[in-house]
Amino acid sequence: MSRTGDPGLTWRPPAVLDHPAVQAGAWALGAALVLVVVFHLLLPRQVPYGVLLYGLVTGSTYSLTAIGLILVYRANRIINFALAEIGVFGAVLFENLIRASGWPWPAALVVGVAAAGAAGLVLELALARRFFDSSRLVLSVATIGMAQLVAFGEYAVARAFSGQPASAGLHTPLSDLHFQITGVVFNGNTVLLIAVVPLVALALGAFLRRTDLGVATRASAENTERAALLGIPVRRLATVAWVVAALLAGLATVLRSPVVGVVSGSTLQGPTLLLGALTVAVLARFENIRVAVVAGLAVGAIDQGLYYADRGSTVSNIVFVGLIIVALLLQPRRRDRSDDPEATSWEAIDVVRPLAAWQRRLPAVRWGRLGIWTAVAAVVVALPAILTPSRVFLASDVVVYAMVAVSLVVVTGWSGQISLGQFGIVAIGAAVAARLSADVGWDFLLALILGGAAGAVVSMVLGAAAFRIRGFLFAVTSLGFAVAVSSFFLNARFFPYLLPTHRPERPVLFGQLDLNGELAYFYFSLAVLALLVLAVAALRRTRTGRVLIAMRDNDRAARSFGIGRITSQLMAFALSGFVAGVAGGVLAAHDHAVSASAFAPAASIAVFSMAVIGGVGSLLGAVLGVVLVRGVTLSLTAQWAQLTTGLGLLLVLLVFPGGLGRAVGVARDALVRRLGHGAAPPPGVPADAAAPTLDASFGPVQVLFGVDLEVREGEMLALLGTNGAGKSTLLRTVAGALHATGGTVRFAGQDITGTAPERTADMGIITVPGGRGTFPGLSVAENLRVAGWLHRRDQEHLTRGLAQALDLFPVLADRLSQTAATLSGGEQQMLTLAQALMARPALLMIDELSLGLAPAVVEQLVQTLRLIHARGTTVIVVEQSVNVALTVCERAVFLERGQVRFDGPTAALLERPDLLRAVFLDVPTPTEDAADAVPRAPAPTTAAMMPDGRDAGGPALEGRRLSKSYGGIRAVDDMSLVVHHGEILGLIGPNGAGKTTVFDLLSGFTPPDGGRVLMGGADITSWSPEHRAREGPWRPTVTSTCVIRCRASWRCRWLATPRSRCGRAWTSCSS
Repeated sequence: MSRTGDPGLTWRPPAVLDHPAVQAGAWALGAALVLVVVFHLLLPRQVPYGVLLYGLVTGSTYSLTAIGLILVYRANRIINFALAEIGVFGAVLFENLIRASGWPWPAALVVGVAAAGAAGLVLELALARRFFDSSRLVLSVATIGMAQLVAFGEYAVARAFSGQPASAGLHTPLSDLHFQITGVVFNGNTVLLIAVVPLVALALGAFLRRTDLGVATRASAENTERAALLGIPVRRLATVAWVVAALLAGLATVLRSPVVGVVSGSTLQGPTLLLGALTVAVLARFENIRVAVVAGLAVGAIDQGLYYADRGSTVSNIVFVGLIIVALLLQPRRRDRSDDPEATSWEAIDVVRPLAAWQRRLPAVRWGRLGIWTAVAAVVVALPAILTPSRVFLASDVVVYAMVAVSLVVVTGWSGQISLGQFGIVAIGAAVAARLSADVGWDFLLALILGGAAGAVVSMVLGAAAFRIRGFLFAVTSLGFAVAVSSFFLNARFFPYLLPTHRPERPVLFGQLDLNGELAYFYFSLAVLALLVLAVAALRRTRTGRVLIAMRDNDRAARSFGIGRITSQLMAFALSGFVAGVAGGVLAAHDHAVSASAFAPAASIAVFSMAVIGGVGSLLGAVLGVVLVRGVTLSLTAQWAQLTTGLGLLLVLLVFPGGLGRAVGVARDALVRRLGHGAAPPPGVPADAAAPTLDASFGPVQVLFGVDLEVREGEMLALLGTNGAGKSTLLRTVAGALHATGGTVRFAGQDITGTAPERTADMGIITVPGGRGTFPGLSVAENLRVAGWLHRRDQEHLTRGLAQALDLFPVLADRLSQTAATLSGGEQQMLTLAQALMARPALLMIDELSLGLAPAVVEQLVQTLRLIHARGTTVIVVEQSVNVALTVCERAVFLERGQVRFDGPTAALLERPDLLRAVFLDVPTPTEDAADAVPRAPAPTTAAMMPDGRDAGGPALEGRRLSKSYGGIRAVDDMSLVVHHGEILGLIGPNGAGKTTVFDLLSGFTPPDGGRVLMGGADITSWSPEHRAREGPWRPTVTSTCVIRCRASWRCRWLATPRSRCGRAWTSCSS
């Protein structure tokens, strides 16, 4: 028992319990108990304990590789699909050095692991770094191409040594140290493998939590640009993470080699070897290394137990897939207020823009299009007639792959889901169609349609999981599904009724069209492809197609407009699965068989690569990619085909993210411009914009036009302007976060144009970004620790800076152990400003100084800025409040449309109402009475009426005692709100007051912890956002405005707002 307020009598646990070794032992004991429970629940009783213990050996390799996956994910927010292949590369070299060259085991082990680390280093420096500024999803896809390159490297190593490692275990000096447990033989190799895992886990856990480099690595993963602006070498940290992960994968596979061996020179081994590690990483949520260790041991034991009980079957693969799906579905959704740093859908889509109607009517364009399509049709029809039957057979295979690519356009290009298991769906369609046509004797076309239906059903089941599992997590699920199909579902032992017992034959259609000949079957396959393309193209022009694109681009906004995603997305998955299933039926008759080798996971990865190379956002591009890549690689060996597709995928992602289809579109536009030279668009059609000089831009959009700005040392400058004027762009260009496309940036007499942001931060240029600049996954204390990265060796400065920051923002002192994601919007802004104080700036650039802060805090901040400025710090303040700018700065620069419109004393701005009105709307003149400018509520109009004629006097929308917490922090506390029909209600308050959370609760994006939401008296608390939007509350998310649908007049109710020192106090209906 303890007494409140008397710490001396408060019981505390012994300090020894905080020791890492004691905690590790507790984790090991807990893991053992969990394993015992899992074994008894999932495994047959007759499995010897020796088999389960042997499973810990396999589980150790899963744990090591999973830890590498977690490390890369936490550093880069990607899944490295090449990691397992990197480990195999090191193991292949290790075995060849021993078998072919006679190297001693310790030396070969060191070289093999080092080779894996070197491979990771080369891939990161030469390839991954070039995608540093790309979407995280694009970089994850790029690792698929890297895996294909590494697989070719394994083949090259084996060829160089003129040997092929056997699948049996390799003999090492540790192999002679053996013993038995319930008849299962163990040796020194197995003991070493088990012993390595906890040591690695403890070391990495301590590194990420207790070292500056580890915390900086986690910060970089949360917000790369913000970390760089604080001086953290983010690119170097990414390289370290890749190398360490590659070393772990190499260590796992090299130590595994003497136990089970590896086989090189074949197709991709990564999908199969990676499945176990991905299962473990998913169970650990790609975050917790300790959970990864325990999960890896459990998964390995289950794998060996099932292997023993089933006499060597591959049933464990389906268990892995089930664990992945269940673990992902059970993961809680993001409920914090931070922006999700992860991409959720495929974003590397640059769709070819269709020609304008007036361009299509140009005679040269019309005849040119007709000539091109005629030539293509002539080649497709006539070329196979002069090829040998074997070549025509291969051409039909290309057509089948094109069908699968068409299915990927729907699921990936339009729905945004990365599917690496499309050939798993093709296999189901092939098995069903072949079974019905060959064994049951049904009509071939009917069997083909039913095979497509089976593919649609399977795809819809996967699509149901996609509602919670998006982006590269769905890629993990689909890849696991592909492995399970090829090794489990196509196994006659488990599904004898699924596979045909007779040889699938090519039919005679309608009693006249014999498809037995290669040429006839090619034309049949081509006709099926044409029909599928037309069907999918027709879908794109429907409402469903538009909904799919809207959901892909902005799921939240689409739902706020009342668009239901479930039906539309399931329809997309169904169509994609139908196309893939039909392709499977065509392939089964083409090959006269349904064999697992034809539907290997490598085939799914290959066809996905081909679709991306061609342009997965367009039907023409995807088909073009398959025709070019598959057509070329069919004449190559499997290894050279992997090299070709891997290089093609990486080159396209680097040079033409929209694929070859986009490249063709660019060439087409250039040709049309030449053909239409001199032709002018009709009135009302805008011409292409042109910019003679471009100083800063976002892609093709020009932002800054010859801005000439000089800030004197020790000056405090206010940078004002309209939204979109280029203020933030100017700050980012100075800081190095955005490259200038013209002009120069000089600091302290030195040209720093193009300097990396971490280098400019080291020079003393510190930026406080607009909005939230925190690292959501780090605690408040860790955020402040990261901010002091440049001065981490100056403990006195760090202690003093921390004290000053907490003195200015005392609320942060009570939140030090909370993650930044759980803070309110205002508190996150305070934390961002506190970070700047820790960095000791020479030039401090603040984007939106007073954004989201209460007036009292702004006053404190102004005083703090004055103290910083008095010490000689140069300050640039981007500000929307002229009042604050007048208070703080003596000089102001006004930007409009990327150009300087005013440069002079801040007080002179009061003489330029033309500029102030551009920013602050109706600004009063100095002689106008500000009190008279306060808007008044109009008198109530006549009673509003509902559409059905009823009196609308009751509340339209009501929130009763709503409450919501984020991580223990109360964002909304027992709040009630009533909105009447025809009323405009302004919801006003500083950031952190709970405005956005209230909107989330009312519109359905966030479920309340307590309370109810009513509309017209009906309880809608459980309704989805799209359901609410269809029935009444409609929320455009850009301006955080909620509109309640009704046929009523409007009246306005103004809430109390602090008077502005600079003019009228006014409010709007947005937060």
